[in-house]
Amino acid sequence: MGDAVRALSETILTLQGRGDYEGAGRLLAERGTVGAVLQADLDRLAELGIPVDIVYEQGPSVLFANPNKR
Repeated sequence: MGDAVRALSETILTLQGRGDYEGAGRLLAERGTVGAVLQADLDRLAELGIPVDIVYEQGPSVLFANPNKR
């Protein structure tokens, strides 16, 4: 897993560093999809109510929503 993350990170950072919009588009077209197996797993997790994402609530509205919780 570590090798895969490093390789993908290298690819993305290289595309960004070069400003390679066409290469980024190709990468997105080739790998930017959720396959059927992964989608089935995500659907199963959703049905069980298991969260799959972490959502950070940020900003002044969150920081100052309750001044007693600082």
